[in-house]
Amino acid sequence: MKLIIHIFKKELKEIFRDKKAILYMVIIPLLAIPLIISALSFITYKFANNEASKYLKIAIVNDVSNGIFTNALKTDSHIKFSEYRDTTLVAELIRTDSLDAMFIFPENHQLLIDSNFQIPVVMHFDKTDEIATSRINKLVEKYKTSLENQRLESFNITAEQIKPVIIKERNAYSIEATLGKKIGGFLPYFFMLSCFSGAMYIAIELLTGEKERGTYELLLTFPINRIQLLTAKLTVIAFFSLLSGLLSIMSLLLLSVLSSFLPSDVSSIINIDKLVTFDKLFFITLLILPLSIFFAGILTALVSSAKTTKEAQAITNPFTMLLILPAILGILPLKFSFKIALIPLLNLSYASKEILAGTIDYGLYAVVFLSLITYAAISIWFANKSFGDEKNII
Repeated sequence: MKLIIHIFKKELKEIFRDKKAILYMVIIPLLAIPLIISALSFITYKFANNEASKYLKIAIVNDVSNGIFTNALKTDSHIKFSEYRDTTLVAELIRTDSLDAMFIFPENHQLLIDSNFQIPVVMHFDKTDEIATSRINKLVEKYKTSLENQRLESFNITAEQIKPVIIKERNAYSIEATLGKKIGGFLPYFFMLSCFSGAMYIAIELLTGEKERGTYELLLTFPINRIQLLTAKLTVIAFFSLLSGLLSIMSLLLLSVLSSFLPSDVSSIINIDKLVTFDKLFFITLLILPLSIFFAGILTALVSSAKTTKEAQAITNPFTMLLILPAILGILPLKFSFKIALIPLLNLSYASKEILAGTIDYGLYAVVFLSLITYAAISIWFANKSFGDEKNII
């Protein structure tokens, strides 16, 4: 046991002297989430604000000069409208941003209004521009409401008489739960990526690095067996994996503090204060512990066979890409179930989402925790098998 502790301390000292290690395992996990989310929120706010205030270029065909739709446009100071005759180039005009939309009214537009007939209007627009589309749809609704009120008044009918039912929506979940389910799907990806990156860097340094430096043979001359050596190295790898994961979780608190210094409109987009509580972070941290051991075991098994650092990186890089899969699936509106609780990585993603939303089923949480412990034990078995192969040591 003393030898294991001695090797553990030695490896810690060497790693903490490495500036790259501090960058990858401390600075990036701690700052990545706050900086990325704050930057995205600020950019989203600025973009939406600019798009909402820019002039919409609307073309009108066949609407009379005093038409209801034209008059509605005249009241909006952020709309530039013009009357067109030729509609053959409408698609090209919209694609080149010369126009935001074109409304083509029937030639007997006014007659249809006076006769209380339905009015077929063709609207050309860019559906990929969601903000402009939303503004244009508001104009259309304003036009439709104006005509409806005009007709109701002519028939001496109220809106309540033709709309007998009003649906009042009530969300079964709180605002915090709804927000947690929305953003809680991708946040666990940062936790898992931090854990994996921290473990990967240390595993390559402690295992492949030892081979390149030729110090394995020196270690084996000491009175220590392979199991003790593996235990020491696994402990160091799991420690730094856990450290990176914990720092990424703590970064949520940093994000909460950082959001208070941002403009209120921007901080309202982040709106993470109600999600981040110490009890939620505690339950997520419990899951990170077996996950770190799982990553340490898997990476030790993979890296042990590599002869060079480049070879080790080539082996581990595909597994980094695999982490994207649970992140994608975590965003999908699947119900957190017993089956999902048994799937490695995906179970952590869904459990974290439910924890942040405040809707976690503690029975399923226990299943996730126990399954992660089981996978961690299996990964250690593979690590021992790979590390015990003499050709992987020398």
